[in-house]
Amino acid sequence: MTGELGFTPHLRVEPVPGEAVYLVSEHGVTALHGRAIAALAPLLDGSRDLAHILTEAAAPGRAADPPGAVPAGQAERVIARLRAAGLVSERERAWTPEEAYWELAGPGTGGSAPAPTPASARPAVAPLVLGSTDPDEAVRALRVAGLRTAAGLRTVDGETADPRSVNAEAADGDPTTSGATSPRREICQIALRQHDDAELTLVVCDDYLDPRLAAVDAAHRAAGRRWLPVKPVGTQAWLGPFLGAPDDPCWVCLADRLWRGRQAEAYLQRRLGRPGPVPRPPASLPASRAAALQLAALEAAKWLAGYRHPGQRELRTLDSLTATVDRHPLSRRPQCACCGDPALVAARILAPLSLPSQRDPLADTAADTSPRGIMERYGHLVDPVTGLVTEIRRDPRGPAVLNCFHARHPSYAGAAPTAAWTP
Repeated sequence: MTGELGFTPHLRVEPVPGEAVYLVSEHGVTALHGRAIAALAPLLDGSRDLAHILTEAAAPGRAADPPGAVPAGQAERVIARLRAAGLVSERERAWTPEEAYWELAGPGTGGSAPAPTPASARPAVAPLVLGSTDPDEAVRALRVAGLRTAAGLRTVDGETADPRSVNAEAADGDPTTSGATSPRREICQIALRQHDDAELTLVVCDDYLDPRLAAVDAAHRAAGRRWLPVKPVGTQAWLGPFLGAPDDPCWVCLADRLWRGRQAEAYLQRRLGRPGPVPRPPASLPASRAAALQLAALEAAKWLAGYRHPGQRELRTLDSLTATVDRHPLSRRPQCACCGDPALVAARILAPLSLPSQRDPLADTAADTSPRGIMERYGHLVDPVTGLVTEIRRDPRGPAVLNCFHARHPSYAGAAPTAAWTP
């Protein structure tokens, strides 16, 4: 142990003589009691190593102070317990607000701030921009978050591009497949060999149903590399989930769920003979785009730092009008042609039907078939964005004692604002 010891940077130390040493953080207040901690707290300011702390704590001159002197052995045991609890850590320089943030992140990042590394040694993120977003905005958000962007960005024609000037040139393109209403030259290089040093790809798009994302997902799954989609345009920005791992849902699973909520649009595109979603006019504010891209950069930084949480497997929508965030779970489709078994449904249909007898003592009776049990097992399939149905609503026409509910989907709602209109 060569560095100085001090309370971790996210803690504010407030001693109350004769009572306790209080540690205040965003997570609450911790009270440390005892004469030994009262004597050691002033010494754990990050300016002394362990040897100097033990020497000063046991100095005879401190015997006159109210806490008194602390024997070296006792002081070392107390400091060891504080280190084990994540309250004290070693440092070789002044701590920064960034390190305090990672300390607050807690066990997800190993319980301590990542060690500072030179910019050239940091994990790289490869920005891949599809649609109307300015690539310079995406690159700027990543760099502000302290992330290194992968070198050698490529455009759709394969030439090396400067992100600052990508949008200055136009290229021919079909808006029905690009997702933009005006053609633009984009950072779009799906071949991962161009970004061998990148550990994560941030994919910025106008629509999660952009058909080009199928190739993006396939390339990343083949390489075993994660990618994070973000849609910063519109009044509702979309972020996540992280895709690309073999055990994750694939983009085809996600697209299947999204198309179920946009069946009228799917019908229109089939009638017009066009693939993908209907391109919308770009609608966003600089502040709303910046907020979405900064949150995406934060998620990328947390991922590369090793922080894991359940929300990384969900799609999150950020409503810029109400300043609310909603989480939408995504699960794998066992019959998915990309990441599952496409013959699964046929095999189950052809399999003989087995109906266990209720009188059979060996029958499986553990499954809860009550309405509550069914919802606990399959409730994740009810969601307005990624669900098989958007909601299950009680029928108000029935009596309260009757459990009468309807599974509702916007494609079949038939509400007046979305009904067919004839002039």
